[in-house]
Amino acid sequence: MSDEIVKYSNKFNNQALRKFTALDLDLLMAVIAVCLAPAVHPIAADIILTALAVWAMRNSR
Repeated sequence: MSDEIVKYSNKFNNQALRKFTALDLDLLMAVIAVCLAPAVHPIAADIILTALAVWAMRNSR
């Protein structure tokens, strides 16, 4: 590898998510993963997020 310097900064670790349940955190991470994935087409992302929302509503009881 060349002489590149990579600066890593994860500001998300500073966010307080105290009231989130395990399901809430799983959904949040899934949404972030879909949004940040470079190969996901916007329409496919909508379908994935809709399916996640339906799954969450069914499993939240």
